[in-house]
Amino acid sequence: MRDVMEKPTQKWDEDGVFEPLAEKIIPLSPEDAEKLFLERYEELKNS
Repeated sequence: MRDVMEKPTQKWDEDGVFEPLAEKIIPLSPEDAEKLFLERYEELKNS
């Protein structure tokens, strides 16, 4: 949720098992995501 969604209305980690990642999530545009996905797909398909 963190960087890409709004704050939750309820506490979701009541048992304290999960720690948030230190890295900031930077979302990609749909066009960039598609480009990166297809590039990686071709790499994997051809290996």
